[in-house]
Amino acid sequence: MKLTSKILIFLFFASSVFSQEIDKSNYYLSGLKAKESGENEKALSIWISAQKEMLKLGKSDPRIGLGFIELVTKMESTRLYPTATTMYNWGFSGEFSGEFKTEIEKEIEMIKPLLTKERYEQWTTMLDNNDPGLLSRIKAFWISVDPTPSTPFNERLIEHWNRIHYARDTFLRNQKTVYGTDDRGTIYVKYGKPDRRRNGTFGAGSLEISKWLDDLSARMAFNEYNLQPEYEVWIYYTVIPDESLIFMFGKEKGWGAYGLRSGVEDFIPNRAFR
Repeated sequence: MKLTSKILIFLFFASSVFSQEIDKSNYYLSGLKAKESGENEKALSIWISAQKEMLKLGKSDPRIGLGFIELVTKMESTRLYPTATTMYNWGFSGEFSGEFKTEIEKEIEMIKPLLTKERYEQWTTMLDNNDPGLLSRIKAFWISVDPTPSTPFNERLIEHWNRIHYARDTFLRNQKTVYGTDDRGTIYVKYGKPDRRRNGTFGAGSLEISKWLDDLSARMAFNEYNLQPEYEVWIYYTVIPDESLIFMFGKEKGWGAYGLRSGVEDFIPNRAFR
């Protein structure tokens, strides 16, 4: 959904209309309440007003920056992408004192697929120690991966959230990841759309089995182990130079939880080896 000019004017100049409705002791929850009531434009307006007021006091709130960019990208409000980038950067511009630790921890986990092991461990250590520099490290990371720093918004940051929304809408075999998706969501957030994707099933069909085994009892016994598990393969050709990056997804042992698998052997139930 794209916002019309009329709605944009509403967002930036209607703060006074809602001033009496905003709980100034917790701007974030006021906006969240509006969002949960389906009043998305009102939520954005509240958070913009909050940012302006808190800037005067030299304060920031990472929850507002996160809430704003999450909602804007979900609404596909492209005209507000520059504002979303600004709001996110403002939210992570202060010093970390241990406040909002749960939200910061979740944000680190959502960024984790993009981080090196060393940087992720550094951030989690800083989180545990309430290191004041943690928020600025997160902000600096996104600035460092911005492909066009001179443009009004950070394309990589916006793309990150667009991928999250797509994953949340698409990869729903379970909700085991921090994004509320199955393992495909994590891979999609990190690498984007695969260059090639293939689905299928392992195992032999009944016609094929009948060619091997004439005896009915033998065929029935074989079918007990022939679960024909589904699989899905994603292939990326350009992530690693001169090498394909391959991911395989399916149910563990043919019947367990759906997720990322290391190879074909993960699909075979233990009893089949007997």
